[in-house]
Amino acid sequence: MANRKTPERLERDLQEITGSDTYRYVAPQQGGRDVFLVAQTWCALSEAIDSGGECSPSFHDKAKIHRVWDAAERSSQEKRWVTIDYSGLGMRSGA
Repeated sequence: MANRKTPERLERDLQEITGSDTYRYVAPQQGGRDVFLVAQTWCALSEAIDSGGECSPSFHDKAKIHRVWDAAERSSQEKRWVTIDYSGLGMRSGA
């Protein structure tokens, strides 16, 4: 655990990157990142259903990603490590 960076250092070291419009199904929404990401997920899922293909990353994968983001935000706010709760997703906690 000695090699882990503190949440403060991680936050300071990270920079936002801009994604290509190729990967956007919807325009950025009022309501922030969460609203935009949920809209993206539903549009990708709808397209996969219409085409008979798969959504990549899958809806399940995106649900896991949201849990990671939630834990990262909580970690940053509370200035501590946070365990990710994957309950209800068919995974072990912390996996």
